[in-house]
Amino acid sequence: MSDVKKPEKKPQDQSNVVQLGLTGCKSEACKKKPEKFGFCMEHYELYMAGVIRGDGKKPIDFEQKLSHYQQKVLKKVA
Repeated sequence: MSDVKKPEKKPQDQSNVVQLGLTGCKSEACKKKPEKFGFCMEHYELYMAGVIRGDGKKPIDFEQKLSHYQQKVLKKVA
């Protein structure tokens, strides 16, 4: 049993390649730093309100949802 040799571990190749996560917000054409669920804070609020989809794209009825969201926000301010 002591004669059985374990295979030697070869050192892994060291390279200068660094794996990066998301580099920008999931929302289309936004390059801000993602903070929550891959969205910047501005687009995270729109995502939570249902204005944009989870993949960052606009839904078919985006204009209608956005106008409802804006009316809701204006009521809170006033």
